[in-house]
Amino acid sequence: IDVKAMRAWIVPACVSRVAWSLAAPGGRDRLPKLRLKSQFEKNLNSANPPKAKLLSNWQAYEDHLPVRVLDDGQVVKLCECPYWARDEDMDKMVKALEETKINDDTSRFRVKYGSGPSRSGKTSSIAVAFCESVERNSTKAFRHYVYMSCDNNNLKNFRDKGKFAERPSDAQDQGAAFMVEAIELFLNGKLTIGMKIPLQQEPVALEVSVAKLTRLLDELVPEGRILIHIDEHRKMSDSADVRRGAMSVLAYIKRVEVVVTFVEPLDEIPAVGSSAICRWPVSIPLVDVIRLLEEYSAFKFPNISFTLDYQKRCYGWYLLRLGLAMRTKLAEIHTMTEAGMNILHAYGNATALAPSDPAQNKSAVDKAFEECLKLYPVDIRKAFEKRSAVDLLLGVNNDTLAALDEKINGLVVIPPTTSMKEVYSADILTLLAMKQKDDGSSLRTVFAQGRNRFKEFLTGDVVDILSATPLEA
Repeated sequence: IDVKAMRAWIVPACVSRVAWSLAAPGGRDRLPKLRLKSQFEKNLNSANPPKAKLLSNWQAYEDHLPVRVLDDGQVVKLCECPYWARDEDMDKMVKALEETKINDDTSRFRVKYGSGPSRSGKTSSIAVAFCESVERNSTKAFRHYVYMSCDNNNLKNFRDKGKFAERPSDAQDQGAAFMVEAIELFLNGKLTIGMKIPLQQEPVALEVSVAKLTRLLDELVPEGRILIHIDEHRKMSDSADVRRGAMSVLAYIKRVEVVVTFVEPLDEIPAVGSSAICRWPVSIPLVDVIRLLEEYSAFKFPNISFTLDYQKRCYGWYLLRLGLAMRTKLAEIHTMTEAGMNILHAYGNATALAPSDPAQNKSAVDKAFEECLKLYPVDIRKAFEKRSAVDLLLGVNNDTLAALDEKINGLVVIPPTTSMKEVYSADILTLLAMKQKDDGSSLRTVFAQGRNRFKEFLTGDVVDILSATPLEA
């Protein structure tokens, strides 16, 4: 294995921890940048092209897209990183972003949000979903993507400055006016390093800001739906009311869908209820481990023939561990040592040399699994309580999800089957960190026992998940 060459390629690919398949179906380009540029050029060549500098100069547009700074100081453009995700997961995300109604209700406006751990692919996934929307060309397809970062973007961020009003409604008006000014600066290509925009001390009403922003967008971006992505939105302002006003003014614009991303769920905007503005979760796609193995032989077990059922089961367990490690440590996987990589291949080659010796085959495969599991440790966050832990484990439907008064981190969509409708849950690492609040239900105890047993397997060196497991399991 040329580990150096592999690292040089895989470092940027792993920055976002989730990556799109290099051999994606439908003839897609392998990199989001190429797809974004293709749509950018189509917009410029349209009958009514955008007049905004940001959307009429490719260099300016590329410069505004998200970047990340690696530990060695290297700045990586996320749009230049391949992105792997399952097609069905990306399909769900695109539909959620494009949707203009909530439970068939068109009278409510929504701020959509995606949340999850750092480096879980939140930021990268939005741009890829935009590209998918454009290429599907449905009646709800987006035409423009605008990225706005409040933190963690190599200082290309924006936030407020100045005193915010004490009365919530006044602070929301400040936030709305602040966002209108921010949009104008972004679209006119005037984003500066560490830009801070003063809050108006006597702001106009939110309705006035909505009208002003509508006119601004009609002038600078005359045609097409706009997806505005606010990254690290919690860093926009120290005032939750200012943040709420800033996001609300965007949600009121008919041609705009706003989506925010952060490590924690959106709480400045209420869930579906009496408010005209509500939040709506968008599930961030998970890594497609099978595609990753197809692309990178370094993660495979070369020359190993699994002749025993338990070995096949162990390999499935290895894939699960690999996938979960990528949810927490994919950015560090490229630092695997050459010695560590050779451990895997040495044992693989050993089994190939003695296929007729079942004992030697079994011993070598077991040792390979043990060594590889050490390379992919799974971190589980500190435990926290939720009233909806058991419900999320079993899956909740749209209506139940909308009615939950708890923030949900790491939301995932469980696709429908012939016997079950589509439901929502939390990703496995979030479920393993959850504790069901004591509600007197026997399910609380069952949930805790299952969670604890699974955590022991994930954080230890268990090779076979069914080891020490009762036969009735």
